[in-house]
Amino acid sequence: MITINTRGPADHGYIGGLNHQKVEVYARSLMEAKQRVTEYFKPKKKDQHQIWVQLCELNKEVTFVEQPVAVD
Repeated sequence: MITINTRGPADHGYIGGLNHQKVEVYARSLMEAKQRVTEYFKPKKKDQHQIWVQLCELNKEVTFVEQPVAVD
């Protein structure tokens, strides 16, 4: 899996994706993570709702979330 940025001091780890492609991203919030994933994939306006983001690390501790969280 590709990591699209580096971890900052207050960042959490997220996994995001579009159309069966996944990337790893570090961000301070879910919204910031979604923005970074959207900037990476650059989907057409009609496909922007298909971007998903899931929390996987909170304060450098692995956290498991069963379902991806869609942020609109």
